[in-house]
Amino acid sequence: MKMSARLIAVVCLMLVFSSRMAQASDGALEGLLTNKMYWNNFSWVDVFISKIFKLGKWEKTGKSSEKYTTLYSGKVNIENMTFDIYIDELNDNTNKNHSIRLIRETTNEEDFGKIRTLLENRFGTDFTKYDKSETVSSDILIMLSERQWQLDNSIIDATITGITDNTKSTSYSMALTYKNRQKTNAKDSLNILQCNINDIFWDGLVYDTSNNIYLIDENANMIKNMYFNKYSFDNIRITDANFHLVKEMADEEKKIEFDIVKSNGSLKGKISNDVLTTVVEGNCSSLRPNTNQ
Repeated sequence: MKMSARLIAVVCLMLVFSSRMAQASDGALEGLLTNKMYWNNFSWVDVFISKIFKLGKWEKTGKSSEKYTTLYSGKVNIENMTFDIYIDELNDNTNKNHSIRLIRETTNEEDFGKIRTLLENRFGTDFTKYDKSETVSSDILIMLSERQWQLDNSIIDATITGITDNTKSTSYSMALTYKNRQKTNAKDSLNILQCNINDIFWDGLVYDTSNNIYLIDENANMIKNMYFNKYSFDNIRITDANFHLVKEMADEEKKIEFDIVKSNGSLKGKISNDVLTTVVEGNCSSLRPNTNQ
């Protein structure tokens, strides 16, 4: 009985120690992610021997699109909020070009207010700023907020988007991206497209195609339908000419593919399965001007 009690005590101590070590690691990782000096001097050729890599709990991913390959994924806490974190590699067939991105979604706008305030306090107020709200219809309001810090060795982007629908709950998403300044063009990368798509006739039914509002974050290599999470695209390709979106819907045994031309906003695509194919056409317009305010 004494041995069992001792064993239990040892196990409890190990669990407490492990928990404290994990908390310490999370705290150190959060400290690096919000440390201006660290990113100012960050060596992008040494990503995989850097402190931020050594402190993270990473899983090999290998998920690839035309533009990026996601090499590693993990979780990190900032201000007691959990973010998904990824290490990506640009598929440019030249020198290795890596970036780090963090993604989080929530229904509470105050969460991101805390993060934005933290970043502005840590990285300073010398940043490119963009804030905009847009009424899309009588019951839909979208918001867009972007901050970009250009440091000596790194460019850091913080983007927050939200959509408020009078008939549904509000949802917000945030992306933080860290990139090599020497290999990154500092440009507006966040956009919201409102797309008008012709009614879709599929298997004897007519599908309502209203409220197609796409968030496009080229820094985070992310495109999603802000209004219907169901149609957030899980396979995307962003090129200089267009946005290519693919959604595999295993439960409904169909595949959705769209191409949106950047220059004129025209949309063409198809919905298909093993038997049917329906052509989809429409046009998109940007809800964000090309100039910062």
